[in-house]
Amino acid sequence: MRASWMARKRLRQGTWFLARTLLLASALVLTMLHPAIAAPDHQQAPAMARHIGGTLTLALLMVAGGGGFSISQKKRPLSGHSATLEHIGVDILWANAALAAHCQQYGQPVVTYENLAEDLHDCLAFEPVFNQPAEKPQKTPGEVGESKFVKPVAQRLVKVVDDRYQHFLEALNADPPGLDTCSKYSLPAACKQALAFMLHKGTALPKWRRYQVEKLRRIAHRLRPLDAALKKLPAAQRSESVNNLESKVRQVDVGMLCLLGDVLRHPDTTLPRGYLYGFNVTGIIKPSGVLRPKPPSGTEQTFWLNHAATMRTNDSWADNLAHDVSCQAKAASGTHLKLLKQTWQLTEAEVQAGYSGAGMSLTQLRTKYGRGVDMRCRVLRRHGVRQGQKQKKDASGNNITQSDGSPLMVDKIRMIDDSKRSLSNSMLQRCCETIAPCRFTYLAYVADELVTQCAAQHKAVPQLVFSLDDMKAAYRQVPTSDPEMCIVCVYSFAKGNVGPRFYECWGHNFGHVSSVCNYNRTPLFCCQVARCFFAVPQEHYVDDYCTPDFKIAGAPDCGAAM
Repeated sequence: MRASWMARKRLRQGTWFLARTLLLASALVLTMLHPAIAAPDHQQAPAMARHIGGTLTLALLMVAGGGGFSISQKKRPLSGHSATLEHIGVDILWANAALAAHCQQYGQPVVTYENLAEDLHDCLAFEPVFNQPAEKPQKTPGEVGESKFVKPVAQRLVKVVDDRYQHFLEALNADPPGLDTCSKYSLPAACKQALAFMLHKGTALPKWRRYQVEKLRRIAHRLRPLDAALKKLPAAQRSESVNNLESKVRQVDVGMLCLLGDVLRHPDTTLPRGYLYGFNVTGIIKPSGVLRPKPPSGTEQTFWLNHAATMRTNDSWADNLAHDVSCQAKAASGTHLKLLKQTWQLTEAEVQAGYSGAGMSLTQLRTKYGRGVDMRCRVLRRHGVRQGQKQKKDASGNNITQSDGSPLMVDKIRMIDDSKRSLSNSMLQRCCETIAPCRFTYLAYVADELVTQCAAQHKAVPQLVFSLDDMKAAYRQVPTSDPEMCIVCVYSFAKGNVGPRFYECWGHNFGHVSSVCNYNRTPLFCCQVARCFFAVPQEHYVDDYCTPDFKIAGAPDCGAAM
């Protein structure tokens, strides 16, 4: 399949080369036969002049373009180096050697990183644009800040009432004046480019997307030896978090992440490195280049002094926390006791799913991570917060219903790891960025842009459809380089193993400020890939992917179906 596709590609290139050669030869012959081209004082018949001029114009255009015509000129994918590979500690020569060794071992044609980058670059729907959110301006003393999420009650378009059904009915009849012009949010540039490309493709869009999927699969398959070689690097094998998630939960193709990042020229050039070595959740969290800048307070010197002083209290903090957790569990009753047991059961479920290590006693914790001022870990207290109910799912993720067809509902428990009380957020992390999520009115922004583009092109406005996809156990799937700083303390109710237990979390905690920054880098990258390679104008709100698309007869309802 790959060979036939490459053969067709070479045939097209050869056809254009032959056509350019013939047109240039024709232009040269016409120049010799018709002196008016070389000497303006000789006049030709108007029809013949138009014929000669048209031939020369076409030939010159083809020479300048180097081949066929395209809507937009694309830059070369690489300029002799790979920023993503270099952050890992290797380079293109190393990558080419890894690919060549695999090809020679199995008697396959040798492929290079540059070749694959060119093939992937040819798959781009358009030359990508990515704009980093701007830093928020500092407020002047006495200035009243605007509300982030809701307007004051008196300014709301729909009156607030206790009856939800009545509230929704009134909302249906409300006539908003337009999008909130006070909002700092604007549609990403690549989303606008994706909408323009979708309008250009029209009904051929679903078929084109299917071809794109196959092309990227072939490239990923040929790049697989690089991913294997990267994961054999000594530094990659030292990360307990990365190894556990890779072997028990999911596998991330780091080689493909590198290639995608290089071809897209994505500013977050250290993202693949994070999936290979883990993202640090404590210490100085370096800027990614894709999140909103937020300068930290104080100096780095002061931060490291506070960091060292806090880390010297790790042992006493773990001892006091184990005592508090034990006392609370023994004194609990009723709904509080039920919540504590549910929190422990959910933590144990994460152990079975591969997201966490088995529970340890305080003695076992000290054996592994040291004791006294030399203890290397900072533990967090885990709380369970009840957030209404949800439909129960089976082991395969399918919804469970009762005999009458109604959904089987269970309590929805959110596990919160207290990084504030442990001083992890205030003393052990120094972040310089924050997130700039899209608004819940995202689809309205897409619709507004679509109407604008259709009006400019005098086209009918296509019907929009919308889907929302949630990433399972989102924070837990992103590895850390310092899992010893992500250990949680929960009271165990298991027979024969009762008491406070410490669980190593292999992913990110829901509580660390750094978890927010580290996690959101991945969906930003995934959305950019969807926009530029599949023309899907996708956005995300943390782990929820918002996917608008055109409704095309006979095609899946949304780009998310890919």
